[in-house]
Amino acid sequence: MRSTDVRRLAALAVLAVLVAAVLPWVTRSAEEKRLYVFTPAGISSISITDQDRHEYIALQDLLPNLGQVGIRRERDVVRLRVGAVEGEFRDGRNRFRIGKMQVESALKVRIDESGRVLVPLDLLPEIIKQYTGAEPELRLASHKLYLRGVAQYVSIELRRTDPSTLVLTFPVAVSPNITNEGGRVRLSFTHEPVLMSADRIDYQDKLIQSIAFSEPNGASEITVQGAAPLLTGFSEGGRVITLSAAPAPPKIAQAPAQPPPSTSPIAAPVTPGRLPATASPGLPETPLPVHGVVPFFVMIDPGHGGDDSGARFSEKFQEKDVTLAIARRLRAELQDRGITAVLLRDSDTTLPLEQRAEGANLRRAGMFISLHAGGPGVGVRVYTALVPPADPKVREQAGPFIPWQSVHAAFLDKSRVLGEQMVSELAGRKVDAQLMPASIAPLSRVASPAVALEVAPPRDNPSLDGLNAPAYQQAVAQAAAAAVVGALAHMLEEHK
Repeated sequence: MRSTDVRRLAALAVLAVLVAAVLPWVTRSAEEKRLYVFTPAGISSISITDQDRHEYIALQDLLPNLGQVGIRRERDVVRLRVGAVEGEFRDGRNRFRIGKMQVESALKVRIDESGRVLVPLDLLPEIIKQYTGAEPELRLASHKLYLRGVAQYVSIELRRTDPSTLVLTFPVAVSPNITNEGGRVRLSFTHEPVLMSADRIDYQDKLIQSIAFSEPNGASEITVQGAAPLLTGFSEGGRVITLSAAPAPPKIAQAPAQPPPSTSPIAAPVTPGRLPATASPGLPETPLPVHGVVPFFVMIDPGHGGDDSGARFSEKFQEKDVTLAIARRLRAELQDRGITAVLLRDSDTTLPLEQRAEGANLRRAGMFISLHAGGPGVGVRVYTALVPPADPKVREQAGPFIPWQSVHAAFLDKSRVLGEQMVSELAGRKVDAQLMPASIAPLSRVASPAVALEVAPPRDNPSLDGLNAPAYQQAVAQAAAAAVVGALAHMLEEHK
């Protein structure tokens, strides 16, 4: 055998030894299991180890969630105290004591070299009950433990209207991440201990086909499958989520040939004319095109109105009133900056969701700002539409017509710029703000840069009085107006 072959075989042998040594460690790291513990203070996780082919956890990692912990070790005995209750554990025993109660197990307690008491995962409910007197909820399949009654079971109601509506009611306000893929809506809860009483419910319904529950990686997911695209709405301050049929695309007749309008969302401001009052009943007058160019204006949509009160904060204090008050302040702030602004409603009138998007699109609004109020939490959440980016191939195949459900895709980048400006201006006025995408109507149907603002009370006054405070509403309106100016400057720079 040649020396080069010998060296090659030796190198392969060394490589095999290294792989044999490292592979088990890599596999263990990749497959490390965690127990997610939900308490009123928040979420934590602790390691799960395998002992005797069963899952164990160290009590010293868990017990601090129950109260003040005391630890004493004497030879082969470890005593763990929570408050006034002491437990006594011995290595290799099937029986241990907590308080005056003897607990027996088919599996043995283990005490490792560092004195950690390892107990079988399925014994945790009994151990916690003996220490605290309260019964926790342990979900072994998903490795989730709920302490002190924090589990929030969702109430599900299918309202068989035409078309049907699915109403999800939660014990407290929630703020899930929402993904919408046609007829499938997925609600992901990463911070809230949300549970369903069943893993899946199937419906014999023309629109709502099923609702399913899963718990991936410590989170909770609710997936609603519909036979057609679904719209997600929030009410009752974030406690109620409603899923209903998305509005059908409007039928648009081909208009007579005329000079092409500007394709830019920004046109030089000019003195606007007015459309006749009879041009579109129920919607506000808007600037008249001059020589085929629509003057730039901002369409402001005060959420809810009329029969739809939105969240009811009290008998005389409702979301629809808050959104209209902020909208009027925002209009005034924009006009002070030389920007034309139009309210979709300037009184307590009912305006369907599809008509809000239609009103903005037919009048070619330069920007669209939707306003909501109530919570959860504090500050302002700024939402952009959750729609897939524009596909050039689909656009080419569509010819002169863009599908209604895809109309906003071309404006996603500009909407993100507007949203980022909103967060920056709010933060500059010491208002908590965060930006996130969400399936919120009617953003995905609007053919212009668009955002939705969900205004909750300020951090220094997290009450209904804080939400209704004129100074706070004015600060939000000023920030939003300044954000429009900043976004316009950014977009104009891009068009140079």
